Amino acid sequence: MAFTPTLLPKPVSSDEEYEQIAESFHTAMKGFGSDEKRIIREISSITNDQRQFVKERYLLMYGKKLEEDLKSELRGDFEDIIIALLKPRFEYEAECLRESIKGFGTREHIIIELLCTKEAEEIEKLKNTYNELFERNLEEDLENEEGGPLGRLLRSIATGQRPSDSYVDLNLAQEEAQKLYDVKN
Repeated sequence: MAFTPTLLPKPVSSDEEYEQIAESFHTAMKGFGSDEKRIIREISSITNDQRQFVKERYLLMYGKKLEEDLKSELRGDFEDIIIALLKPRFEYEAECLRESIKGFGTREHIIIELLCTKEAEEIEKLKNTYNELFERNLEEDLENEEGGPLGRLLRSIATGQRPSDSYVDLNLAQEEAQKLYDVKN
C-alpha cells in the first residue's frame, strides 16, 4: 500500500551539507544556554535516516556524540523528544515496546500502535532490533505478558506472517471484525 510521508527528505546531496547541519546543531549549543528554535528547525527539517548521517558527521567533526551534547544542554520533555527523534526508527520503537511490556501492567495501546501498523518486513526488522537491544524474543515476551484473545491477536501479528499485498477481502474483514466484537462483548 503506497502512502505519502508527512516529512519529505530535505534535499541533502553531499557530506558538506550534512556537516553544515551538524555545525548548526553545534552552534545552537555554544555559549550559555541553547538555541532551542535552531535545534527544532534542524531536527524537524530532516528525516530519521538523514539524522543518522548528521550524527555520524557530528561525531567526526567534534569527537562527541550529538546526543550527549544535547543531553548536557536540554532538560525535561524537550530533551526526551529531541533524543528520541535522533534514535534510529526501529531502535526507538523496540525501546517503546520493551517499556510497554516490562514491569507491572502492560500498556496494550503502545503494542497495538507499533505492531498493527507494520508490514511483515517491518515487523521482522522490529523483532530483530528488539532481540539485539534486549537479548529477548518479542513474541515470547508478548506471550508472557498478554493472554486471552488480545494476546493471541498480538502474538499472531508479531509473527509477521500476514500478507503484505494490498488486496483486501472485505467479507473476511467483516467476519473477523464480528468475531473480535463478539469476543469482547
